[in-house]
Parts: sequence; structure tokens; C-alpha cells
Amino acid sequence: MTKKSQENISLPQGVLYCWGDKFSGKPTFNPLIPNICFMDNGYNHSLALTETGELYGWGDNRHHQLSSNKAITSIDKPIKIQVIPNQRVKSISCGGNFSAAIMENGLLYVWGTLIEGGKCTESPTKVDLLKGVTCVSIGINHCAVVADSPTTPEKRSVYTWGTNRKGQLGVVGDSITNAPRRVTLGSKAISVCCGEEFTAAIVEGNEVFVWGYNKSRQICSNNSDEIISIPVKPFLGRDIVELSCTKNYIAARSGVGNVCVWGSNEQVCRIGDDKFINFPNKIKQISASTSHILVLSEKGEIFSWGNSEDNQLSHKLDVNSSPNINSSSGTTTPTTNTTTTTKKSTLQFNNVYQLEGRNVLSVYSWGKSSGAIIEPGNFRVDIAESMRRKDNIGSPAPLFFRKLVNYLRGENSKAEGLFRLSGSMARCDDLEKRLDSNEIFPINKYEPYDAADIIKRYLKTLPEPLLTTQLCQKYEKDILNFHNNNINSNSNSSNPNNNNNNNNNNDKIENLILEWIEKLPLENRQLLIYLLSFLQEISYSQIKYQKQNAMGEKNLAIVFAPNILTRGEIGNDEIVEDMIRLLPTIMKQYPLMEDLIIIDQAQQCLRGSRIPYIIDHWIRVTKERETANNSLFKPEIIKTIINSIVECTLEIKNNQNNQNNQKENNNNNNNINNSNNNNTNNTNISPTTLSPSTLSSSQQQQSTPSSLTSSPSPSQRNSLSTGNIANSLSLSSNALFSPNFLSSSKDGNNINNNNNNNNNNNNNNNNNNSSNSSSSSGSSLSSSPNLSPTIVNRSGYSLSFSGGTPSSRDSSVNNLLNTSGGAIQSIQRQFANSGSSSNNNNSNNSPSLIGSNSSPALTFSNSSGNLIETTKLYEKVLALILSPVLPIGSIMKVLPSIFELDTNNDLFIRLLTTIKLVRTVRSNLDEFIQQQLVMIKEINQCSQFIDKAKQLNENVESVITDLLYVDESIKYWKQVQPLIQLYSQQIQSYFKWWFDLLEKSMTETEEKLFRAKKEFDKLETEKTKLEKQLNHLNSVTLETTDEQILLKKQFDQWCLINQIENCSRKIEISNQNLSRVNHDYCSIQSHFEAFKPHLLIVQEFVSIILKSVSLYIEKLDQIKSNTLQMFPQYFNAYIELIFTHHHEIKQQQQLSIIKSLAHSITLQHQLLFIENVNQSKYQISLELETKFNSLKRVILENLKDSR
Repeated sequence: MTKKSQENISLPQGVLYCWGDKFSGKPTFNPLIPNICFMDNGYNHSLALTETGELYGWGDNRHHQLSSNKAITSIDKPIKIQVIPNQRVKSISCGGNFSAAIMENGLLYVWGTLIEGGKCTESPTKVDLLKGVTCVSIGINHCAVVADSPTTPEKRSVYTWGTNRKGQLGVVGDSITNAPRRVTLGSKAISVCCGEEFTAAIVEGNEVFVWGYNKSRQICSNNSDEIISIPVKPFLGRDIVELSCTKNYIAARSGVGNVCVWGSNEQVCRIGDDKFINFPNKIKQISASTSHILVLSEKGEIFSWGNSEDNQLSHKLDVNSSPNINSSSGTTTPTTNTTTTTKKSTLQFNNVYQLEGRNVLSVYSWGKSSGAIIEPGNFRVDIAESMRRKDNIGSPAPLFFRKLVNYLRGENSKAEGLFRLSGSMARCDDLEKRLDSNEIFPINKYEPYDAADIIKRYLKTLPEPLLTTQLCQKYEKDILNFHNNNINSNSNSSNPNNNNNNNNNNDKIENLILEWIEKLPLENRQLLIYLLSFLQEISYSQIKYQKQNAMGEKNLAIVFAPNILTRGEIGNDEIVEDMIRLLPTIMKQYPLMEDLIIIDQAQQCLRGSRIPYIIDHWIRVTKERETANNSLFKPEIIKTIINSIVECTLEIKNNQNNQNNQKENNNNNNNINNSNNNNTNNTNISPTTLSPSTLSSSQQQQSTPSSLTSSPSPSQRNSLSTGNIANSLSLSSNALFSPNFLSSSKDGNNINNNNNNNNNNNNNNNNNNSSNSSSSSGSSLSSSPNLSPTIVNRSGYSLSFSGGTPSSRDSSVNNLLNTSGGAIQSIQRQFANSGSSSNNNNSNNSPSLIGSNSSPALTFSNSSGNLIETTKLYEKVLALILSPVLPIGSIMKVLPSIFELDTNNDLFIRLLTTIKLVRTVRSNLDEFIQQQLVMIKEINQCSQFIDKAKQLNENVESVITDLLYVDESIKYWKQVQPLIQLYSQQIQSYFKWWFDLLEKSMTETEEKLFRAKKEFDKLETEKTKLEKQLNHLNSVTLETTDEQILLKKQFDQWCLINQIENCSRKIEISNQNLSRVNHDYCSIQSHFEAFKPHLLIVQEFVSIILKSVSLYIEKLDQIKSNTLQMFPQYFNAYIELIFTHHHEIKQQQQLSIIKSLAHSITLQHQLLFIENVNQSKYQISLELETKFNSLKRVILENLKDSR
């Protein structure tokens, strides 16, 4: 049992590796334990804490130290322990048969049996007398905590309770205490740690106090007393920051990262051997047990020493020497002599070599076992471990694996000999290293063959084959035997039962493969299906584009069989080939995998050259696999596709704007340099951006382009949007709104904004006299969004409120998409900072008035062909999932505006799922029926009828199907029309609400501005009046020598001067207030004008969508009305035509024609009449119905006679 001094648990989360007693001899991943950040162990039970404050436990439960369920005496798999509902656990401890947890509010809860033979606390119970608990530790029969003690000088003290037979409570006597009692230490307590029957604490100044059982001299090495009840310091000046206590010794870590051990344990330390031990690197954590010690260095190295009887040390080589002690320095250093002989016990530390290179987060030792919490790895670890990484949770495969797969999609899938030809060994090693370290980098600098090699290498180096060794041994030979039986049957061509035998064998192969996959661990099964789906993609692409050397299913199976089946075996590639062939059947068994795969494709492939590839792939798989067709129309899939389209389109537009702005900035710099060379006067106001007529002379000298422009240049828009978008507030902070549904998944090809804008803007600003001196930036700084069918870059209208020239910075698309639109953020920030911002003082008292602040014009950007082409591809993507009833172009146009408000994301996704793709009725159905009627009337001879019989039957079946579907369509669209109207109008209502709010805010701010200007003018007038009075008084010359008159004049002058100074101060304050209100007004007006086009676009979209649905329903009603008149005539002509020629066909013994007619008429009957009910689905006359039934009877009799 190990006890450690822990204050607040703030360690990162990872997976648990265990070794030693009851485990393997080497560190092994423990899949039963969830991801944890801290653990502790009692006698026979364990507790573990997660990053989110959830508590898990397993082991002995006879004393309810894990669960209050009396029927459960032992728990093998971890169970979740709920201490207090909706409360996070901050720290834990367990010892003996007792458990404790500190909650995030500082309260302590305990459960189990603390004192042997004492009362059992069956469920977590609060310890009432303690508050502000920061640390807890439990011994065999006692408990110690660090908690607030506001009535003492220390303010934080150690409290103990339980049994005191060995003085472990820090008080004299051997009584049992059930209530916490304070231990007098004289200093503020930092942490506490319990041994089995003693207690240690660290106080302020990093001094150590110990008390309790001293038989092994762990309390005081020079004191032979067996029990020391009063806390003592075992030494002075050791700077101890962490303690780990066991039965008979203590391990301590100093602030500089050395370790000191004292007490008596023949396997770990001896009495008097309490010198610091130096390690190659600074130690950051220690953990001691009764048999051995583990320490963790800052570089992630684990060192251990002690008893290795159960391989709890996991040493490769044991050190054949005891430590060298330096008497002068008081430290020990390791010797370098090693032997290949494994010793049961060693006093010299050595590293746990199996975990070298891993990111170890913390270590734990208990009994004869060891454990370590490690960051989940990628390569050469169990699949279950790698799937524990945060970026892999809920995914079908590890993130790095999916990156490689998506890199090989698109054009790379066409590479000749893909997976057969090898990549560069040096590049492959470098790529594996970067993927294993989770580095973010552009993968396109590597060849497709490199990525293919890494996929094979990953599968080959798994600790166990993907299909597991045990299952391979069970199923491989049986499946191969059935294949051999098929080969033998085919070689014996004389056997008439060959086909039946082969079919039986194939069925057995299919059943065995499905059974095999079902028995795989979940992570293995998901990765296998993901891999099979990808190999099927590669096979299709290779066969399509590589005619001769294509890597088809057979060749891919040959390559991958050695990597995922029994290693070293040959001739088992037929199993992999069967699995690829059975992919549709496998997907039916696991339809969720289809969802995960399509989501992964949508997140990673809707960009660049992979867009046509994924469109082609989705069209193909939806035809081949019903599961894919079903998945593509699920709401979460549609949401992912829409989010990816918005994200990638904004990314393209943003990069395009950066390139254009870079060119414009360069041109501006050249113009400025030319202007300086010609000694022209450099002013802050460009005549193209500011109307001089609206400014006073002082304003023309001091106004900046950022404060009074009517519509900004692209460079200004870019610098504001990309540089200060992080300053914007998100609407998601408002509880009124739903959470942001934007996807956060990214691939390795992160594209950042152009970083050169910062330097160019700085160079440009340096040529201006005072463009950075003013904090006013409040006019129409953002351009209106593009109203062309192409997508608008969202950053084009995001503004800053910090004033002055904004600083540009790299802004990834992820950051761009995680912020709301600038127009809304403006007003939120304005409300949050109302009255807190003000402009810098001007050199005179004249305020900065509102200049030419005209509304920004709606501009149509000249988008590059890349953006236009991509937009067209995205329209094709949307056409796969959305009904053609609605114009896709309108949806593409409204997307940027929709995502301006996070609130509307969910509503918009609901709207799109409501109008997802359903079958539509041909718009010219009446014309088609008329054409068919004309064709029937043109048939006069039996030979003509025989030639066109098949086409006639198909056309009649198609017409009947469409006619029946007209009613279904009318019913469907009338049913969803209210939902479409509700969602679309709700979206519009949100935009209208914000528009009204912006408009109201602008009006109110304008009124404030008017009042501030009025107040300023009043003060100016008053000041002018006082100055005139003072000037007049100064101009009057008094010829008298009367002292009283002279004194009165001086007093009047003094009064006027003071009034003028007081008025000047008021004017200065009024000017600052006027400038602030002016800035606020310009900002709100700018964002109001920027938001207005979004409202117009949304209103237009809502109008179009409602009108489109209404028009389509009207069109359906019209088609139904027209066809009701035309179909009976057409159907009657068809029946008469068959009656006319059926005798001649029978005489000519045209069996194929008779069969075709019989099949078609039977199908028509099934379509027209409800099964087993002689009632027409489609209302036709009784006469026509009777004639059709007669025709059916005659044709079936002809078929019977012909046979």
C-alpha cells in the first residue's frame, strides 16, 4: 500500500500500464481501466480519477469501499462511483478498507470501514467538521487531511481521526477518535501523507513533520522510541515537495528533483542511509511501496529499485553494486558496473527499458506491482490503446491512419502499383516519426507510395495481427479448405453437382467470415471494416484508370494478407479478397460503420482534387450498398457535409483574398515610396476614402483613414478581419442560443492566412504621420457580403473594437469558423464594454465628429476560377442529398449568411434534412402520355406490335408508377410544408431580431451622440462667452487709485479665469465622451450596414424556398388533373392494341412476347389494385377496369396454352 502527498489532482489523462504481481513481466496496456489521470490503492481495492472528475473503482467490496450494494463482494471491472450528483471529484485516496474523495467545492466524503471492527459507512458521507480540504491520505486504520483552519494563525492545518494505537494521530494516548482533530505543527500545512501506522506532513517552507510508529526509524533515525506521538522534524533544510509513505520507510522528492529515502527496508533502504540520490534527469514524481520504488523524471524516464521477485522493476539489467556515497556532498551517485544476472533485490536504480520513448505521465507502485499512466501511442501499440486518444474517440480508425487514407484518395488513388511499389525508406521513417509524435504538418510533401508503405507498416507492427492470432488459428484453415474444395470441384468438370457444391462452400465461407468479424474486439472490427472499404475504393480506382497493372482486389489481398492475418503464412490472400467482396454484406451487419466512414470522407475529402473523387464514390456506393444510401441522408451526415462545404469554401475565399490583398499592399507601398521620393506632402487622409467637405480643418489634420472611411479597401478589410477576428465574441455565449454545430475535424493540410499582411501593413502605416495615434475606428470598415452565387468569405466583415491599427496574425480556418459573424459580435461587445473605452486626447478641444459615413455598397467580387469551379462541385455534392425541388444555387448563396448566427446552424440542418432527396415526378408526364398515345395509334400491324411490345409495356408501367407517385408526392410535400415554413421563418426571425437590435442600438447611440454634441456645443459657447468677458475686463483701463476698485477687478479676473479653466476641463471630458460615443456609433453603423445584406439574403432564400415548395405542389396538382383525363384514353388504347393482336401472336407462337405481356400485365395489376382487394388504387372507370381484367385473363390463358 502506497500513500503519496497529493494536493490538487491536475495531471493529464492517459492509459494505464501495469506490470509485476498478477500482471505480466513487462509493462502491458490494461484495457479494462478507462483513461485516468490519477489512481490510488488500498489493501485489496483501487480508485481511479479521470480528467473530468469522474471516479472509478474495482477490487474488494466486502466493506463497501466501492459500492453500497451488499450483494457485490468483489468487482473485477471498474465501475463508476457517484459521490455527489453533478459534482466533480478533485482528489482521492484509499487505504485499508476505506475510501475518500475531495469534491471541487472543498468538501470531503468518505465510505467503507476505517477502523477494524468499527462502523461501516456504506455510501459516501460528508465529513461535517471540515471545509476547504485540499489533501487527503489514508493509512491502515487512520485518516489525515489538510483543511482550512480560519481560527488558527496557520489558516490551514492537518486533521486526523481513527485509531491512535501507534500515535499516528499526532496526539498522546491510544484512544480511537471518530471526529477530526487538529494536529499542532506551528506552520501552514501544505500536504499530508499516511504510512500504515504513521503520518507525515509538509508545511510552509517545505519542511517535513512525522509522527507515529517509529520501529523502522522512519520518524527519527536517531531516536529509538517505538512510538513518537508528537510531530518531529526528521531533518532540517531538505526542501521537500512530495512524500510517499509505506509500512516502514518514507521516500521524499526535493524541489530540485532529487530523491531521499529513510527508514528501514532491506529491499529498498537501510537505517541511516538518508542521503539524497542524484538521477540523470530531474525527478518530477515518486511512488513507493513495501517492496520497491518508482520515480519519474521530467523527460519521461521511469527508474526503479527494490525487490524484483515478481518483475515489478522490469529491469533489462540489474546493477551489481550499491550506491556510492559522497561524504562531502551528502549525495549518492550510481555506479556503472552491470551484469547480465538478474537479482531479486537491488538498492541501485535502473530504468524501465520497455517504456523508453513513451510519454509517461505518472507512476504508481503498490504491493509487488507497478503501474504508469501513459499518453496513448500510435505505432506498435494495441489498437484499443491508440483509439483512447481524444482525437480518435468516436472514429472508425486512428487519426493518423485516416489522414493517410484520405491522402491516398483522389488523384493519388490512380498511382500505378499503389501498395505494391515501395516508397523511400528515409521518407517513410520520417513520416512515421512525425505521425507517431502527433505533429501537425502538410503531408503532401510525401509520395503516395510513402503513405501506402506506412499503412502496411502500421498493420505489420501491431503487437497482435488485426484479425487476432487466436481467431486466425480458428478460422483461417477452415476457410482455405473450402476454397480448395471449390478448386477441386472445378477441376472435376464431369460432376453435375459442381455448382451446388461451390455455392454451399461459398455460403460457408461467408458465414465463417461474418462470425470471425463478429468475434473481433470492437476497435479491431471497426479498423478492419474501414480498411476493407478503403481497399474497395482503391480497387475500383485502379481498375478504372490502370488497365494493365491495376491493383485490383486480388492484388491488394496479396499485399495485405501478410499484414493482417497470421504472420509468416502464405496463400491466405483469398480470405482478404473474400472480405473485400463481402463488404456490402458486412456493412449490413454493422450499418453504423457506414455512417462513420461517410462522416470521415465528408470532413476530409470535400476539398481540392478530392471533391470529384468523393462525388463519384458516393454516387457509386449508394447504388451498390443500401446502407450507404441510407446513411447519406441521415441528419448528422447532412450536417457534416454542410459544415465541411462552408468551412472549405471560406478557406478558399480567405486565401484568395489574402493573395489579392498582398498584391494590393505591395502596390500601395510602391505608390507611397514614389510619393516620398517626389517630396509630396504625406497626409493621413486619402481623397478617395474621405470626403473633405464633411470635416473641419482640425479634423482634416488629425482624422485617420480607419476612423472616417466610407468603404474600406480590400487590404483594410483583410487586416481587420484576419487580424482581430479573435477579439469578437461568439453568440454561443448567450444561453438563448443553441450550441455551435460547426465541425472541428481537420486534416493535416492546415491552410493559414498569409502572414505577410502584417509586415506590409506595418510598412504602410509607418509612412503615415499619426494613423496609429487615434483609437477611433468606428465607421464602415467592412464590406458587404458578396451577393453573387459564389460563397462569401466570412472574414470580410468581421471587425475589431480595440481601436487603432489592428495587428495581423495567422488565423487558421479552425479559428475562423469557431467565431460568430462580426456584425453580431460588434453589438455584443458594445454592450459589454459600454462606457469603458475612450479615444486618445486630441491636441485641441475640437471633437472628432462623424465624417462621411455612407453605407458600404453591395459588391460583386471577381472570384477566381478555382472558387467558381469548387462552388459548382459543391452544388453537385448537395444535389446528391437534397431534393431538386429547391434551387441548390440559393442554398449555396445563403450558407455564409446562415452561419453568421450560431443559432441558425441547427435550424438550417433541420430544414435541409426535411428537404432531403426524395423521388420527384417528371414535369412533362402529360406530354409523355400524349406521345405514347400517338405511338400506339401508329401501330397497325402485328409485326410492329411485336417489335415495340417491350417498350410499350415499360412505358405503361412507368406511367402507372408516376401516376401513383403523384398522390404520394402531394401528400408528402403538403405534410412537410409546415415544417419547412416553420424552420425557414424561424431562421428569418433570428436575423430580423438581430437586425432590429442593431438598428435600435444605432438609433439610441445616435441620440446619445446628438446629446453629447449639444452638451459640447453648450460648453464651447459658455467658454467663448467667458473669454469675451475676460478680454473685455482686461481691456478696461482703470485710472483710479482706489485700492478697493483695483482689488475688485483682480477678483473678477480671477473668477473668470477659474470659470474658463473649469469650463475647459468640462469641455475636455465632454470631448472624450463625444469621441467615445462617436466611435460607438460608427462601429454600430458599420456593422448594421454589414449585417443588412445578410438579412436580405436570408429573406430572399426564405421567399424562394417557400415559393418553390408551393409551386411544386401546384405543379403536382396540375399534373394529376391533366393525367386524370389523359390516362384512361391512353390505357384503353393500350388494352385495345393487345386485344387486337394477341390471337395472331399466339398463332405465331411468340412465346417470349406472351411471357413479356403476362409479366407486365401482372405487374400493372399489382400497381393498380390493392392486394387481395378488388379496388383500384388509381381511380379508373369500372368499364376500363373490367376490360383490363379480361385482358389479364386472356393473356394468362394464352401463356398457359403456349406452354
